[in-house]
Amino acid sequence: MEAIIELQKRAMDSSIDIVELVNYAYVIAYKLELQNFVDWCNAELKGYSENDIIPEYNVFVEQ
Repeated sequence: MEAIIELQKRAMDSSIDIVELVNYAYVIAYKLELQNFVDWCNAELKGYSENDIIPEYNVFVEQ
C-alpha cells in the first residue's frame, strides 16, 4: 500500500498543510471504503453538524 506509506510520510512532515493531509487521507479512506474514516475526514474538512459528537480537540473553551 504505497498510498498508506505516503500518507504516513506526509503526516510526519510538519511542512504539510493539515487540510492537504486530511484531503489525502479522505481519498485513501474512500478508495478503501473505510466509511467511518471518510465521515471523520468530511467532518474535519466541512464542519460537524449539530447532531455530531464533537471531538475534544475541536472544542474551544473560553476562560
